[in-house]
Amino acid sequence: MLGSYGKITFKVTEEEIKIFDNFNITRKARYVAHERINNKPLLQFMGLDADSISFNMQLVQGITGNVSDDLKSLQDMFKKAEVHPLFLGQKKLGSFVIESINEAYKIVDNLGNLEVVNVSLSLKEYVG
Repeated sequence: MLGSYGKITFKVTEEEIKIFDNFNITRKARYVAHERINNKPLLQFMGLDADSISFNMQLVQGITGNVSDDLKSLQDMFKKAEVHPLFLGQKKLGSFVIESINEAYKIVDNLGNLEVVNVSLSLKEYVG
């Protein structure tokens, strides 16, 4: 297993290939600037901000599983603001919510069934 987020498991097997690319982690710190006369502002560290993670997936019918089911799972997690752990290999990166989801429908068959969809996810760390 390459990793997982909620109901989505990233893996490479003889039956299924479901992987991600462009996996990015953004970490930020929060600072407040105190203005000073005739001097540069004095920065005060206020703490760490929640991590943001983004990555892309291509869902292909028959290769990554059922495209419509996977897409519905992602949409449901987004709409319900579900919190899920994100694993990269066996390492837990934290708990995250889907902040945004972008779906690019690439191939639809003659009955309107999705065959190939490119999905871009942006996750935000949930600390509760």
